[in-house]
Amino acid sequence: MEAGRPEGSHLQFLVLDVLIHSPAGNSATRVRHDLSAFGEDRAGPKFYQMMGRLEHGGFIESWSRQFDVGGSLVSRTYYRVTAKGRATWRRVLDFYEARLHDSHTLPGHK
Repeated sequence: MEAGRPEGSHLQFLVLDVLIHSPAGNSATRVRHDLSAFGEDRAGPKFYQMMGRLEHGGFIESWSRQFDVGGSLVSRTYYRVTAKGRATWRRVLDFYEARLHDSHTLPGHK
């Protein structure tokens, strides 16, 4: 992380934020739904590539479960934030809270 700059993008922070509110984890479907509520429409390969980068970086972990749906096995992917992801989320939040605090001291700010 560069000095004075948060680690990751706003979208990565948002994924961590969504997952941090579900300590037991969430399905990929639920994560995509929650992101879309914030105007981030990630589907298919874009979503799984993004999640793969977060997992490779150690910010999240994933696992799969299989379900029987009408005699066919369907696999669902689930995600959970890791300790590293929680620490990164906190650092990013602290960074923006400090920026917000500093903005109140700018001349002309009401």
